[in-house]
Amino acid sequence: MRLLALPAAGLTLGLLLALPAWASEDDTPKSDPPANKAATTDKSKADANSKDNSAPVAAADGAGAVASSAAASANPAPAPGPPPPEVSPANAPVDPVTPLIGERGTTYSLESGETLGRHVVGFSFGVDKFSRAPGDVTVLDTDLDLAVGITDRFSAFVEFSPYDHIHAGRPTELSLNPTLAGCPLVPLHGSTQPTIYHFIDCGAGTAGAAYVEDYPFASHNGGGVGTFEFGFKYNLLSQTRSSPIALAVRTDFIIPTVTGLSDLLNNEVQNGAFNFQVMVAASRRFGGTLEATLNLPVYITLDPRSGGVALLNQAKQFRPGFGFAVFPQKRIQLISEYTGVIFFGQATQNTTFGPRDPVGGVYGVRLYPWPWFVIDLGYRSEFGLNQITDRNGFVIRAGTAFVPAKKLPPPLTLECGVAVAEPSSVEATTGAPVNITTRAAASDNGPVSYSYDVSGGRIVGSGSQGRWDYTGLPAGTYTISPKASSGKLSAACPSATVTLTVAPPAPRLVCSANPTTPVYAGEYVDVSATATDAKGNALPYPVTYQWRASGGTVEGSGANVRLNTTGVSSGGYTVTARAEGKGGVADCSAPVTIKSIEPAREIAHCTFKKFSASVTNACKNPPLDGVPPRFQQFPGATLVIEATADPSETHEAASKAMQTKGKAKLTPDQLAKDRAQNVKNDLVKRLGLPDSAIETFSTVGKKGGGDANQTMTITLVPQGAKYEPKNQ
Repeated sequence: MRLLALPAAGLTLGLLLALPAWASEDDTPKSDPPANKAATTDKSKADANSKDNSAPVAAADGAGAVASSAAASANPAPAPGPPPPEVSPANAPVDPVTPLIGERGTTYSLESGETLGRHVVGFSFGVDKFSRAPGDVTVLDTDLDLAVGITDRFSAFVEFSPYDHIHAGRPTELSLNPTLAGCPLVPLHGSTQPTIYHFIDCGAGTAGAAYVEDYPFASHNGGGVGTFEFGFKYNLLSQTRSSPIALAVRTDFIIPTVTGLSDLLNNEVQNGAFNFQVMVAASRRFGGTLEATLNLPVYITLDPRSGGVALLNQAKQFRPGFGFAVFPQKRIQLISEYTGVIFFGQATQNTTFGPRDPVGGVYGVRLYPWPWFVIDLGYRSEFGLNQITDRNGFVIRAGTAFVPAKKLPPPLTLECGVAVAEPSSVEATTGAPVNITTRAAASDNGPVSYSYDVSGGRIVGSGSQGRWDYTGLPAGTYTISPKASSGKLSAACPSATVTLTVAPPAPRLVCSANPTTPVYAGEYVDVSATATDAKGNALPYPVTYQWRASGGTVEGSGANVRLNTTGVSSGGYTVTARAEGKGGVADCSAPVTIKSIEPAREIAHCTFKKFSASVTNACKNPPLDGVPPRFQQFPGATLVIEATADPSETHEAASKAMQTKGKAKLTPDQLAKDRAQNVKNDLVKRLGLPDSAIETFSTVGKKGGGDANQTMTITLVPQGAKYEPKNQ
């Protein structure tokens, strides 16, 4: 068998180089083979109804698969349209369907998460060569597989190995080697009962047994019939049902065909016990470029027995695998897989002379000489066991499958009636609803959904009835074009038109008064009115204004007038405007408040020294210092300063009284003016009052007035109040 690996590897390499040229040739089959004649007859009938539905394809997949053409033909035909171009069988896409280990596969020994499909039958035959340790053992495994799709989710399968062969390269590494017949037997795990194995070192170093864990009876060159298996697979998720991945659960029941100890020793390829396997298979197809798969099987082993006595403790096995197929719908595909066997659980002590768990990969091609027949060729490389000398292997598999033709349903049709707009004309400013009604029906009575294209505005609602929202549209004629869809069918419905008229916008009037604060009677208030449309834009037509007031007199015309408040008592009043134009009339009003006038009042008083105009501290504090806070209580008020002088306050009297000669001529009139001005200067410069708000008056008192002729008074005159200075 070691000699077979090199020719198989050479054959695989040659095909990889030569087959692309073969695949490009037009090798359209002249006639269908007998095995698929019935399917071809059904295909011609199906093609007569629809070019979009292909005949059942009995294609093969070395990983074991059944075509998705069954699922494809179950879909209803699309709406009538131009026929697609003819596709020759030589270049037609294929969907692998050959069963492997009884079911749909992706690579050589890994299977997809999909199932075969309802009533699909597949068959394959394969040969697989691989290596094991200890003993430098190579195994040549043959198997026949038959699978049946019971439903689209549930499949059943059987597998039989007619002949498996064992080649022991180093039989002296195995405990079943006759040369160890005189050595003691290794006991069962946790027991003193002996197994069938002799200590590999005759117990000298207690090295334990040495045997191939998944072929525990292998000891020499030989072989025999293999096991019989059956099982079931159930699909949980499928990409054909819009799932992101395909996911399935599979069970295997492995039934031995040889059970006696002597027969097992001669057979070598079975363990003589009923075994069970459960597996989760997941896969995903990425368009027509790649299909990847992941298998997670657990192989549950039972200890082989003879005469009711256990012969050894056999480890359980975890057999993970990952693989992919490139161009999974082409006639030439590249496939690769990586698998391993991990032994776990209680087992008879084993000496493997190196790594225990085998790991390997297979690389090769899948060929479709005919759409209904597949051949897998692969080169196997064992890289998990470095103690073996023959790491080369191969996989050769061929298979076919039959997918029964399905009757195609009649082509679906979708008819749509004329859309109706009610009313067909509407004036935009009314906001009246415009209802749109459309009716469509599918030939299979399936549900119908609707969409709408409009040349302006939008459709509110869904289904066969909606409402046209024309908010903000200018006047014009608009088209509403419904579309109906049901499943894969769609239809454009005859359009409806609606005429939109737009009336001149009604005026919107806003009034304002200036000032907005209360005024005294007799003052003027400016009032204005601004006319716009509802959005604040200028009106496209002129308007006229009418004014009226609940108090006072409106002076002027147009959008801006004045309110004369002369003679109006205090209180609240309203100025109302009305604008009238093509779009209608609008009113607005502005409030005006007239406040009562406060009387003038004296707020400061001070007496000057005789012959002096200086503002002494006695005048500053508190009289003058108390002026600012009171003045600030009356915005717009005026301060009136009145100062007097005595007729006797002359230059001569001053010189005589002070016994000095004055430099300037002193008169009572000038002294009164100086006293008033000096007080104003103190208020402005020291206390910060506005110059413009202060008025000064001066006078000469009557003879004999005494101190009353040497005084100064400050009077606060609120805005609007009347005040006449004394003695003026």
